[in-house]
Amino acid sequence: MKTISHEQLLLCGVQIVDLEPGQVSEIYKLHREHRGLSYRDLSAFVLARDTQAVLVTGDGHLRMMAEKNGVECHGTLWVLDALVDAGILTGLHAADALKTMQANNRWLPKTECEARIRTWKP
Repeated sequence: MKTISHEQLLLCGVQIVDLEPGQVSEIYKLHREHRGLSYRDLSAFVLARDTQAVLVTGDGHLRMMAEKNGVECHGTLWVLDALVDAGILTGLHAADALKTMQANNRWLPKTECEARIRTWKP
């Protein structure tokens, strides 16, 4: 599998964002209330909420928290669908990526994965 460099990610539009001191304080407060979530999870939540960005996660607890707070939230399959729909990733490559994720014990809904693989593989 090909590795993407830091520079390539930046060229694709990935941004590094500093959190404000108030956001950091809120993350620590939220961590006391939501012990099952990591500081990274909570940082992503706070940033997505405050910038009206889409939160991408497979964590059920984080997803529920996002939904309760009006933060748009999606998972891995949504990302793959978007990449295929935009023509950035071929269906064949998306199917192979999905199979690789499954082979590496990445939990994804089996029925939905199988349907996409059937659709994406000619």
